[in-house]
Amino acid sequence: MHRIAKDAITEYRVNIQGVKEQFNGSIIEVDANKPEQKILEEIARILFLKESSAPRKPPKIILMGPPGVDTQEHAA
Repeated sequence: MHRIAKDAITEYRVNIQGVKEQFNGSIIEVDANKPEQKILEEIARILFLKESSAPRKPPKIILMGPPGVDTQEHAA
């Protein structure tokens, strides 16, 4: 692997670990290697998991991935 790409992936892993630690318990990861329909079904299931009598706030969804992954394609 090219050194620059390897360094970028290493930096991503270090940074994402910090994000995971900061939001421990609030992050749900979805395996994006599955077929698109399965990913959509899993996200829909996750969004409707919490049952509460409190007013619902819109969920905050953040798409993250290592360098070179086109997250905008998945967000469209």
